[in-house]
Amino acid sequence: MNDLQYVYCLCCERMVPVSDTMVIFRTGYYRTTVPLGYCEDCHNQGEEERRYQYMELLKNGYATMR
Repeated sequence: MNDLQYVYCLCCERMVPVSDTMVIFRTGYYRTTVPLGYCEDCHNQGEEERRYQYMELLKNGYATMR
């Protein structure tokens, strides 16, 4: 496995191909060996959770997120 073609997902703790990655962190030690980031599935799941939390805040009468 060529490590430069894979990213370690911090959420699901898997090595995923760069093509399946939504966020790649380009700083620190892992930049030259195994980059850290978030895969597409974990990123989309996080977006859905944030959207749901925001809608709950609006339903409860809060105008802004905390």
